[in-house]
Amino acid sequence: MSFKAIIFDFDGVIVDSVRVKIQAFYDLYLPFGETVAKQVAQYHQQNGGISRFEKIRYFHKHLLKQTISEEEVQTLANRFSESVKEKVISAAFVAGVLDFLEKNYQKYLFFVSTGTPEVEILEITKAQKIDHYFKEIYGSPDRKILHIERIMQKYDLKAEDTVFIGDSPNDRDSAGHFGIRFIGRVAENTEGDLSSEPLQIGDFVGFEAFIAKQN
Repeated sequence: MSFKAIIFDFDGVIVDSVRVKIQAFYDLYLPFGETVAKQVAQYHQQNGGISRFEKIRYFHKHLLKQTISEEEVQTLANRFSESVKEKVISAAFVAGVLDFLEKNYQKYLFFVSTGTPEVEILEITKAQKIDHYFKEIYGSPDRKILHIERIMQKYDLKAEDTVFIGDSPNDRDSAGHFGIRFIGRVAENTEGDLSSEPLQIGDFVGFEAFIAKQN
């Protein structure tokens, strides 16, 4: 059976914004010292797809050995958002992705599943004028497993109907939880090691032919 739906991660898949967020996390934690800032940046790059709220809690508990209140988590997350949102909006799209979306959004059901806060990703995709390509756009605080579950239930999709395109082990594992085919976008700033994935792309140039082979 031909697949019906494609779920896209956002940063590093639709927009080349991974470096923006790596730098933002580095800058956010630089007041705690360069060593901590480097560890934070490295952890973020290796653990894409996880919400910034979870990461901030992790950094304080495991790197700083400090307790942090939810109010303080929110304050840091807000500072992070202020530093990245406009930069993400203006970041370059991954090569070929706009052409693929435009040509195929009426053929397939397109969704976004990202660790970015949902309010923020809705603002970003609207500002980029790409929100109309997607049936629904999901963000944190819900995790990607819950996004996928909702999509499959609401649109009556089976695993064989669906493809997930991501750039992190978290994306791969979330798709694998449901037996969904995973395509890894592997690039310079890929969020974690996807080099062994059987299905890989560098960008979306020629992606229609590539995806047709998976059907």
